Amino acid sequence: MKHSLIEWNKTMFRNIFYLKRRLLRRLQGITRELLRGPNNFLEKLQVELWAELDLVLKREEILWFQKSRCKWLKLGDKNTRYFHGATIVRRRKNRILKLKNDNDEWVTE
Repeated sequence: MKHSLIEWNKTMFRNIFYLKRRLLRRLQGITRELLRGPNNFLEKLQVELWAELDLVLKREEILWFQKSRCKWLKLGDKNTRYFHGATIVRRRKNRILKLKNDNDEWVTE
């Protein structure tokens, strides 16, 4: 099962981490060449690579979100202490203690 998931990851995401490293290396090389002087072809290529890197970074973010979600589902369902602890932390983080009004004064009630 693990092997087939690895193959699926490479097929679907084309190994995000490899693509990210490769794009960053190419962008570094292009940047070095552009420092020597302007080059229309390299400037266009740089724009295209930045757009591609942006997509790869979004895919990486989705991948990490999915992995964290799997951990939550795995541990959250079986470990109520973990589930309640994570809920309390999220509740504290989202709690609003004070607001600033139109007069730039902090209101706590």
